[in-house]
Amino acid sequence: MDYLSHNVAVNLKQIRLSKGMSLGEVAEQTGVSKSMLAQIEKGTANPSLGVLGKITSGLRIEFQTLIDPPREDFCLVSPKEIFPTKELEGQYKVWTCFPYEDSHSVEVYRIDIEPGGVYMSGSHGEKTREYITVTEGVLTIECHGHTQTINKDQVYKFETDQAHIPTFAAGYWLFGFASKKYHPVDDLDPEAWNALNLRTRYYTTRLHRGAFYLPAFLEEMLQEVED
Repeated sequence: MDYLSHNVAVNLKQIRLSKGMSLGEVAEQTGVSKSMLAQIEKGTANPSLGVLGKITSGLRIEFQTLIDPPREDFCLVSPKEIFPTKELEGQYKVWTCFPYEDSHSVEVYRIDIEPGGVYMSGSHGEKTREYITVTEGVLTIECHGHTQTINKDQVYKFETDQAHIPTFAAGYWLFGFASKKYHPVDDLDPEAWNALNLRTRYYTTRLHRGAFYLPAFLEEMLQEVED
C-alpha cells in the first residue's frame, strides 16, 4: 500500500464512521460501488481521481480531507520494517519514522551511520532546530563552525538553519581522480587494495565508493553529454 492509498483508506473509514454510515449507504450517496469502497478502506484498491471525486462530492467533504495524512492518536513505527528514504552503501541509512505534517511541524528520523561514515545535511530554513540522541557509538556533529561529540545516551540540541555534518569518527575527505581509461567506481578493486595491507588514517574502499557517487541531476547531465 502506497502513502496516498494509506491516507485515503484510513480517512474514508474514519469519515464514514463519524457520519454513522454503512458501506451501503456511502455507496448509495456517492455512486461508488460497495465492493470498491470496501477495497479502498482495506487499502487494496488504487482509486482514480474520478472515484475520489465522487466520494468527496457525495459525502460533501473537501478533497484534501480525504488525502491528507490521517490523525493517529497512537502509532508504532519499526524502522527496520520500512524502506530507507535515503542511503549510501557503506556510509549511512536514513528512515523517515514520522514525516512533516502541516498540523505538526515536527519530523522524526532514524539515521544509522557506519564507522567512518559521513552524512551531510543542508539548512532546514529559519527557526528550525534538531534534537539528536545517540543510541550506539559516538557521533560528531559539525555546524556553525562548532564541533560537538555526542556519546551514547546523550541528547544534543542545535539550530539547523545552516548546513551540518553528522559523522561517525568525523573528518573531511577530498579525493581527486583523473583518468581516460579507468572509472573511479566501476574499476575499483577493493580485494586487490585490501590485499596490500596498507594502513591509512582515512582511506577505505567503502569511503572511496561514497566519494564518487553523484546526485541524480549530475548523473543525468553526464548521461546527456555521453549520449
